[in-house]
Amino acid sequence: VLFRSALKEKKSPAEEFYALFYLSQFLFDKNQKEKAAVYLNKALEIEKDSEFIKNYIKINNEGYSFFTYNKNKSKLEGYYSE
Repeated sequence: VLFRSALKEKKSPAEEFYALFYLSQFLFDKNQKEKAAVYLNKALEIEKDSEFIKNYIKINNEGYSFFTYNKNKSKLEGYYSE
């Protein structure tokens, strides 16, 4: 899996953060929601004040992944606080 490879090859905390995030959302779409939550929380550990991750935790809890949310953003307004 591309996202697992990115996680192995990370060279900075930022690369690790985004690899964890995208891996979590890939797993979420594969219906591995518990495993996805673990990776999403690992990303939050790297950047504890990340509103980006906190919002996607909310979005995931509503049953949507990053990929689904972005495809249907206009129908799902109100989840992401900027």
